[in-house]
Amino acid sequence: MNHEQLAYNLKFYREQSGWTQKQLSEKMNVSRSVVTKWENGAVLPDLKSLIKLSHFFDVSIDLIVGINKPREDVLKEFNRLYNSGGDSIDEETLEIFDYLMKHPQFKEQVKQMKDLPLKRQKAIHRMIANIVEEFGRV
Repeated sequence: MNHEQLAYNLKFYREQSGWTQKQLSEKMNVSRSVVTKWENGAVLPDLKSLIKLSHFFDVSIDLIVGINKPREDVLKEFNRLYNSGGDSIDEETLEIFDYLMKHPQFKEQVKQMKDLPLKRQKAIHRMIANIVEEFGRV
């Protein structure tokens, strides 16, 4: 276990949750200085605290301590949820998902397209293919 990675992950997941150190310390029933020491790597959280943190952040302990990378965990979870047809979700699909998350306006446009009749969806697919091909030549 990498102590620096653990400290970084604790701060990252706390901030992702939108909590201050004080708010997390109240949830954990520890002082704010304890959370500060965890995030600075001066002190390691005990097992009971790691379990609570895992529940609060809704991530595995492996992710918190840095054994697995978030992307690997997301890929495993995607495959668990959507692998009913036997096709595994690959890294490329995860990259597309990342792209949509980083471009919320495009994500909204894709969502709107999804609700169109199939014939119109296919027309948009052809237009996108033509545009991408054209820009690929430039």
